[in-house]
Amino acid sequence: MQLGSESARERIWMQIAGRTRPLSLGRAKEPVLGSAGTDWQGLRFEQHRMQPTQSSQPVEVGPMPGDFGLLVILEGEIELHSRDDGRLVRETGRQGSVAILAGDALRRFERLEGSARAAAINISPAWIERAELTDRLQRMKLTQDETVRRMTLAIGDEVAAGVPSGSSFAEAMSLALLEHVFDRYGVAGRGRRPVRGQLSASQRARLGEHVRANLTCDLSLASLAAEVGISPRHFVTLFRRAFGTSPHRFVLEQRVDAGERLIAQGERDLAAIALTVGFSSQSHFTTAFRAARGVTPARFARGFRVL
Repeated sequence: MQLGSESARERIWMQIAGRTRPLSLGRAKEPVLGSAGTDWQGLRFEQHRMQPTQSSQPVEVGPMPGDFGLLVILEGEIELHSRDDGRLVRETGRQGSVAILAGDALRRFERLEGSARAAAINISPAWIERAELTDRLQRMKLTQDETVRRMTLAIGDEVAAGVPSGSSFAEAMSLALLEHVFDRYGVAGRGRRPVRGQLSASQRARLGEHVRANLTCDLSLASLAAEVGISPRHFVTLFRRAFGTSPHRFVLEQRVDAGERLIAQGERDLAAIALTVGFSSQSHFTTAFRAARGVTPARFARGFRVL
């Protein structure tokens, strides 16, 4: 159910009956939510309303050649009718059901019954290479996987909010989703070597200084990994070992710390503080500050008296 071009700012595309077009999972041609046109820099994502459809004969449907697609049922219930070597196959999908579709092995769908809110996630060869995954995926019928559903909901929430957490969250969430899917459903290839080693003291210091000096920048996972010359997948593991948290969470903590210092120094324009320390808005700053400190920035500021 998806496209081969790598930009997350584009629609997901599909193959259907020998043609290609933007993805649709029902009568509506447009998704109810999607990463296209946003600042999301992770796996391409769309949310659709699946509605009853029927074809006079089976229709070959799937992602673009070379790609894989995740179909995730977020809520509702459907029944898919397809043909496999002439044999009728019925699959029931309900909340938490996940299917894998392959652009090089299209499914022949005949009918969709019921309705559901569903998400589609495109997995391109470029993302598989980026995640250093050597196992192979193959198409898979609907099966229950609540972990994929929860991760997909988190992606949808981030996209719907305007991507306030930046590219590091998008990349980390995409890599984590790929790791889970390949670990659980991949067909063994050459095998992945475990990530060994650790960041040196100088690398840890360089990363801390780099983050604190560039809080207003979009500190992507790729840029942080490049700072110490490590691939993004290895970097996430080594960073967590060194700092006890994810790169995204560390950047968030540094931004909250910087905002707290400005308030303690007498700054009171919370919107200006939010932008100064790298948050996309005062609302995002307030949410992160409350989560980290247990109070809002405004309430924290009232604890100080400007002399």
